Amino acid sequence: TVEFMSLMGCMDAVIANRLHALIFASIMQVPVAAVSYDPKIDSFIQLIGEKVCGTVDTIQADVL
Repeated sequence: TVEFMSLMGCMDAVIANRLHALIFASIMQVPVAAVSYDPKIDSFIQLIGEKVCGTVDTIQADVL
């Protein structure tokens, strides 16, 4: 939505495990840190030339 895109544009960075949040942040040129739970997250992050920070099962706060 327009409101969500506007909010994303105000962020310094986005940490997310949801594909649309990662897509919208990328559209708004906001740096992303992806926490993967599904191969579609991995595919999108690879497409934009980034790496996932971990998975929902293994991520630790100090890694972010």
